[in-house]
Amino acid sequence: MQMRVRQLRDALTLVKPAVPKRPSLEVLTSVLLKDGYVTASDLETRIDVALPEGQGAVLLPYRDVVDLLQNIPGNIPMTIMGMQEGKSTKVSILAGETMASYNVPPEEDYPQGKELVIQSEFSTGGDAFIKALQEVSIYADRGTARPVLHGVILLPGEEQAMWAGDGFRLAYRPLPPGIRIEKEKAIIIPLEVVETLCYVWGKSPKSPAVEEESGMVGIITGQRPMVVSVGADRLRFSFGRVTITAPRVVGSPPDYLPLIPHDLPHKVAVPAESFHRALKSLGRIASDASEIVRLCWDSQLLTISAASSEGRGKVQLPARVEGEGGKIALKLGYLLEYLAGKDGPVTIECSTPSSPALIGDGSKTKVIQMPMFVQDEGENPTSPPEPEPPAAEAVSEAAPGKPV
Repeated sequence: MQMRVRQLRDALTLVKPAVPKRPSLEVLTSVLLKDGYVTASDLETRIDVALPEGQGAVLLPYRDVVDLLQNIPGNIPMTIMGMQEGKSTKVSILAGETMASYNVPPEEDYPQGKELVIQSEFSTGGDAFIKALQEVSIYADRGTARPVLHGVILLPGEEQAMWAGDGFRLAYRPLPPGIRIEKEKAIIIPLEVVETLCYVWGKSPKSPAVEEESGMVGIITGQRPMVVSVGADRLRFSFGRVTITAPRVVGSPPDYLPLIPHDLPHKVAVPAESFHRALKSLGRIASDASEIVRLCWDSQLLTISAASSEGRGKVQLPARVEGEGGKIALKLGYLLEYLAGKDGPVTIECSTPSSPALIGDGSKTKVIQMPMFVQDEGENPTSPPEPEPPAAEAVSEAAPGKPV
């Protein structure tokens, strides 16, 4: 096999998420270079990257080869040769003045992926899809005890939507253009798969999107197209020269629609950067009070306060208030995470201090945050009362202010 160093190095970068650090099989520490593809698999997720120059079949020890190539100029020609020596295989790499040889398992020992039986398939603009996944996945349950919450949910029905929640927060948004899901067949993309997909998409070459094979989606959106194929227990994401095959969560997610508050009478808007600075200035005090900050607004002013046994603090910001004044207590860390990187106006809407808050920044993604329950300034937080329906039907019947 002959190719440029850059060609193999770029392909190895793309398959990195599927090379296990603690493999159940030693052969999985290698990648398979066969018939024009570089393949890596951890027995769950498989990544195939087209490399037409890689004809033949040989295994490459992943980390050894990555280390070898990182200091060799990318335009240097390289030759890869595999030789059978008794029951073992030796692979040799020659690149300019550099030569290295490794003992590797025979290529037939590398596990073959199962064929995906496609039940449904859709195409969408990849940039919009990845951006939506990144925005929503922040709010997925990071634990694994509840698989249906440990990922991003693409929901069918009249309101085709994408959402994720952890019992304290929930983010939702309409599905990007081009995605239509069959009725009563929600797709749950595990969080690890989302992270792999976002990594590989970000590392993939930004080739021109509008080509003949891009179809109408590419022409309309000017984005690189992505095809998503859905099987009974697996998903396949295809874009450019990359194919990712990964597990999906099989199960029925809870209904998030009853959790979305409507017709909220209390609404305040404030610049995100000012809000973020004000919250950070109260961080030390709030951290001594279960990270609780109180928000109170009336007329044209938002008052942000925190109180604990260590002291109390308050910051007032000019704000745009619609409707009546309002108040609510929220968790500092969640607000800081939401505001990070935002520079436009952020709105907070609520009905009562004990009802969920709806937070937005003008984008399609909305966040619902459960309130923290406090008695009064300077007092310790109290246990929340039993929520009323539909709040009682929150993810796994989460009570506001308590983890589920």
